[in-house]
Amino acid sequence: MADQLLTAAMEDGEIGRQLASMSGVELDAIAPQDARLWEARGQALQALAAGDMDAALRTMGMVSSRIMDRDEAWEIASNAVAVRIAAGWTRDMLDSSTEGGRAPCGRGYYLFCSGAIAACYFPMVCITDMNGRGYHFHIAQDLLNEREPSPYATCRPIVPQQLEMFR
Repeated sequence: MADQLLTAAMEDGEIGRQLASMSGVELDAIAPQDARLWEARGQALQALAAGDMDAALRTMGMVSSRIMDRDEAWEIASNAVAVRIAAGWTRDMLDSSTEGGRAPCGRGYYLFCSGAIAACYFPMVCITDMNGRGYHFHIAQDLLNEREPSPYATCRPIVPQQLEMFR
């Protein structure tokens, strides 16, 4: 019976609602954030059935209330940058990279994008996916300790002032 309900739900796209009803929960009678969690569970189950673990983790991560500690995010980000520098990457290569993956420590995921790196507990497609549940760091300024001049600083060549003499 449960297999038939799940198969029907997968065809209809109502897996979350079916999972909730199989657990004795009526989505119309619960808080909206709890209903979103059940819907995310259904989407994650669909992604797992399609063999896409990253999509399932990303879906559940987006509704999770778990927030990564800043020190843990810093460790993941600095290790990801250090591995690439050891492999011969330049600053320009780091700035232009748009790759992501699982951290070697296994505790989170990272994403390089537009000169920044983000770290959180689930895979990301773009930096905004972490949405307050992780951290992002500017690669050059935060991790490589390169400081660029302020955009408000004016750099003009110094020309000695010329004085006119009046008679």
